[in-house]
Amino acid sequence: MLVTKVKNIIFNSILRTALRKNGFLLKRMISENEIEVLKEGISFCADVSAARDEYLKSRTLLQLDALMAKLGLEFAIKYKLTSFQTAQGALRHLLVREEDLEEGWIWGNFVGGIKKILAFADGENIYPLDVSHLKKWGVPKDVLFAVADKNMSEMLKKTSLHSCVVAGKVKAVDFSIQPLKLKASFMLCSNFQKLVSEKLGARFLVFAPSQEYMLAVEEIKNNIVESFGTAIVEQYLKSGNKLSTEVFLFSPSGISAAGRFKLPEQMEVF
Repeated sequence: MLVTKVKNIIFNSILRTALRKNGFLLKRMISENEIEVLKEGISFCADVSAARDEYLKSRTLLQLDALMAKLGLEFAIKYKLTSFQTAQGALRHLLVREEDLEEGWIWGNFVGGIKKILAFADGENIYPLDVSHLKKWGVPKDVLFAVADKNMSEMLKKTSLHSCVVAGKVKAVDFSIQPLKLKASFMLCSNFQKLVSEKLGARFLVFAPSQEYMLAVEEIKNNIVESFGTAIVEQYLKSGNKLSTEVFLFSPSGISAAGRFKLPEQMEVF
């Protein structure tokens, strides 16, 4: 009993810390498994039993992370997503693999097996939006994506594009962009190609193995491109937010897939 009591005390401390990091205040403990939280004047209740049980049994916090995401989305729905006017400034577009699309998401095509979805940003948290918002707001999908592009293009203008040299002699551009989950999705921006081409030329390549990683390099020959393969595949395999092992070619005629790095047991080549 004493051990369980101590674990509960520790969990409650961890819970309060997690809430603060996500912008919530623990207003009160209604019971051991139900809390009331407050954020920007909006309060609501939440069940913490799954997160508490998981911690007591295994000292892991996956359910707590899931609870924080749920609270963030619930706050957004109650406060910022009630109308297009309150939501439009936080609209974003996010690149995902086709196999990661969920039913009801608002999506469109990008290149190859990559899709773009409409999302909402609340600080570091990114939430995919579903078609219910199209009906609630009465705004066409194309308009919402255009607003998301405008928002992210403005963010990209304020971002530092760092010129560097990789693989010994290849000119490259790296990006300091937050939140990290949106990093690769900035290549969707209508001003992305212009900004990067000023540093790398009219034709350049982009690697984006995960949502949090993106590197643009000057157009190079296939044998040099292949030297990036190991690092790109490793980044793809270890990421919890996998995107693509394709190499994206940006040129005056548009965006295309120039090739794909092979994964283990695959035989795809340039």
